[in-house]
Amino acid sequence: MLDETTDIASQSQLSTVFRYVKDGDIQERFLGFSDVSKNRTASGLSEHVFKLLEEFQCVDKLVAQGYDGAATFSGHLNGLQSLVKMKCPNAIFIHCYTHRLNLVLSQSVNFIKECKIFFKTLHSIPSFFAHSTKRMNALIESEVKKRFPSVSNTRWNYNSRIVNTVYENKLELVEFLNNIIDNPDNWDSNTFMTANGFVKVLECFDFSFQLEIFNDIFASTYTLFNILQSKSFDIKYRIDKVKEIISLLNEKRNDFILVYTTIKNDDNIESPRKRRRDDDTEKYLRLYNEIFDTTIRQMEVRFNDLKELSFIDLIDFKKISKFKASFPDEQFSSLKSKYQKFFNLSKLRSELMAVYSLSDFSGKTVTEIVKFLKETELADEAYSEIYKLSTLILTIPVSTLTVERTFSSLKRIKTSIRNAQGESRLSMLSMISIEKKLHEDIQNRRNFYDMVVQKFIEKGVLFL
Repeated sequence: MLDETTDIASQSQLSTVFRYVKDGDIQERFLGFSDVSKNRTASGLSEHVFKLLEEFQCVDKLVAQGYDGAATFSGHLNGLQSLVKMKCPNAIFIHCYTHRLNLVLSQSVNFIKECKIFFKTLHSIPSFFAHSTKRMNALIESEVKKRFPSVSNTRWNYNSRIVNTVYENKLELVEFLNNIIDNPDNWDSNTFMTANGFVKVLECFDFSFQLEIFNDIFASTYTLFNILQSKSFDIKYRIDKVKEIISLLNEKRNDFILVYTTIKNDDNIESPRKRRRDDDTEKYLRLYNEIFDTTIRQMEVRFNDLKELSFIDLIDFKKISKFKASFPDEQFSSLKSKYQKFFNLSKLRSELMAVYSLSDFSGKTVTEIVKFLKETELADEAYSEIYKLSTLILTIPVSTLTVERTFSSLKRIKTSIRNAQGESRLSMLSMISIEKKLHEDIQNRRNFYDMVVQKFIEKGVLFL
């Protein structure tokens, strides 16, 4: 898994992480930072990848590669993923699922004019308080008693926090703003006028209608974000959750009457203005359907490659009764087309047919299957191919968040007063910080310090 950022010295730092399974547990290990400022092309990045694969002797073991959606990384013709697949044909490309979900939400907004206006207005609320310590202090001391989350143009899950905060504290916020309006002598003219504008917006039907919709949508997607960001969940579980969210959004699409009636009957919200004598219901039904249809369509488009990973259903033991009656040949063919060289396919087929008729595996997740086979020592002979398939599925990444988290250490270590340190030192200090638990485990070994001293002796370091 790779991602790139610019450090304090304006150098382009490429972070690399390996993901693998050891003793049934998922491991993600940071390998270091590399300065790729001189050559950020796909061919330059591929040289870095191939060097690491050769160094760790895993060219033939690479089963997946995970990046964000930048063309240099994800381009299917000349991008890094295509160059890696030329050398490692089994390394399927996984576009980070969290990036996809961000794109889904941002694209849903960009397609609809009313939504653009809604989020522009919503984002101005945190800015209004953030630009004045007096306003912020008064907000915290009011009935609201909390800060509004900051806005991020790249992290759309942050918008869910803003939506939820405004939604949950709307009445208290209106009361606070009205207090500003009622006491103009205590505030400057800009604060007074802006507070007056916000009150009108918050009591406006159009704003409240969209606030209700997006609070409902973000309640589902925020949970999905947290699931996608965790490395402890396997890809099978995460794909199922993506499908569940799509299904849930389809169900919520039918709740227009409930949402519309709730907002219209709220005494704290002004009724929508009617055009001529027409009923305004049709206008808001169109907007409601457009928001949900766009979001659902974007979800389906962004996650349309899930069909290519259909082989993960082979160990979906919630479908045992279905597979017992009819063997999943389509999913088996999918595995064969992508990872044939790693398996004894005839043995795998026999093992799958055997477990589909047993109850030992019923209802187990992939992670539980791996641990069960390891603990019962069935992974060595009886179900060796199923164990191999399970570890393969656990190895395939869904998100590159582990790589992105390394940038936090980079910012702490390479600062404005320590911006001239070498690349090797930067990587080593970052590794000590990022792999803290592993570092502590190594330190607890009996001969650790003897090994350190020996290394210094080999390098000819003089102790004083």
